[in-house]
Amino acid sequence: MLFDPSSEQHYAQLSANCIKSVLLTIAVVAIIYFLPHSQAVNIATMLFLADTLFSASVWGFIPGILGTILGLFIYDYYFTLPYYSLHVSESDQLLRFSAFITLSIFVSALTARTRAIALSAQQKEKAMQLLFHYAQKVTHINHQDSLFQQLINHLHKVYPTNFLILLPKDNNLQIYSLPGKQSYLKPHEYQAAQQCWQTTQSTGYKSETHTALSWRFEPLLANQCLGVIAIRRLKANNALSDDRLAIIHALIATTATVLSKHQLAKIQERNHILEEADNLRQALLSSLSHDLKTPLASIMGSLETLKNKSQQLDQTTQRELASLAYSESDRLHRYINNLLNMMKLEADVLKPNLQLCDIEDIIDSACRRLKQQLKPYSLNIQCPEQACLAQLDPILTEQVLINLIENACKYSELGQEITIKLHEEKQTQTFKLSIIDQGQGLSEEQLRQVFNLFYRAEQTDRTDGTGMGLTICQGVLKAQQCSVQATSPGKNLGSQFTITIPKSASKLLISN
Repeated sequence: MLFDPSSEQHYAQLSANCIKSVLLTIAVVAIIYFLPHSQAVNIATMLFLADTLFSASVWGFIPGILGTILGLFIYDYYFTLPYYSLHVSESDQLLRFSAFITLSIFVSALTARTRAIALSAQQKEKAMQLLFHYAQKVTHINHQDSLFQQLINHLHKVYPTNFLILLPKDNNLQIYSLPGKQSYLKPHEYQAAQQCWQTTQSTGYKSETHTALSWRFEPLLANQCLGVIAIRRLKANNALSDDRLAIIHALIATTATVLSKHQLAKIQERNHILEEADNLRQALLSSLSHDLKTPLASIMGSLETLKNKSQQLDQTTQRELASLAYSESDRLHRYINNLLNMMKLEADVLKPNLQLCDIEDIIDSACRRLKQQLKPYSLNIQCPEQACLAQLDPILTEQVLINLIENACKYSELGQEITIKLHEEKQTQTFKLSIIDQGQGLSEEQLRQVFNLFYRAEQTDRTDGTGMGLTICQGVLKAQQCSVQATSPGKNLGSQFTITIPKSASKLLISN
């Protein structure tokens, strides 16, 4: 047993120690018996004192005294006149025996006290080791099941009985079932547990209330009552001592602290998520208010001019205004599509319409839609001679390319080259589609965040947008079993976004 034994164990151990002391005394008497009479009388006192000292230090006070008294009677019976009688014929012998018994009792008591102090120190050391080991175990535990399993295991080392954990739910306590463990409480026992939770005071046996119960209920108390620990007394004489109870209180207090820490971390995480959601909502509203108003203003301005001054404008100007209105309408359409795709990605309901496509056709379509935006730049398209067929959603993939090409335009200087390169990697059985610019480039920190929602790199006079484009690109490509990766040699050295498209699906469709 790790701590103090139960009553049954205590009496059994005491009986065994008394028997050992008697046997040792008989052995001492045997030694004296086989010594010459002159030597036996001289060393008998020394041997019996040694017997008392050993028995008291190893087995305790009572075994030590028992061995001494038994040895004294045997010595008087065999080695003093009249032999084979307990009668003491001389007064000096009676005085000597009385002094010997008094000395033995004093030595035995002193030795037993020293032994008790040493045992108490050992018990405290074991308790401290148990608590330290438990604190080390639970400090890094994040799962509630693991925490409570460790608590039950360590409580069993202190008091080998049944334990229950009751946690609050909907303003009532419910038994928390660990894997493989089931138990229940009777109605009056459950009432005592409820009282413990509500009053944060111990109830049950060895407490001030419900003392007749065979359970004791301890509050799992931190800054508030987090639950109740139920301790069952298996037998009436298997008492829960104060020393054990102190260790149990320490284990429960440590558990409550760790559990409170977990709950606080969850609250902080939830608050952080709510704060981030609020920031994202504000960023989205702010961005949308700007990014939707800008094309709308251009559209309305162009159409209003055509409506009110069409007779004063030549055909070239009219075509330019109509082209501007159409371009801004297409831009507005892309913003709305981005929003819809983002909502579908968040709800995990985006279902690509996969079909066999020529990737080069998707590139040409995206570049045609961005003809106006690409005019100030030098566009370089590199595609292999053979067709690059893959299983893709052409509409979603085109939107991905538009987002990436627009992104390259935003962060490149006017006149710089933007390269769209498509090639096949036979070793990995994939197509690589890269959009390469010579603009601002990205730092290592920016590369880690570039696909985060609403993240935008350093602002320029052309970096309008919601900051959702790259996030949508990553989500749409992932839905098609593709991926995208951003690389950059460094600041002001340009950047490259590479889409990896697997060939396995396309080969299967071609063979079919």
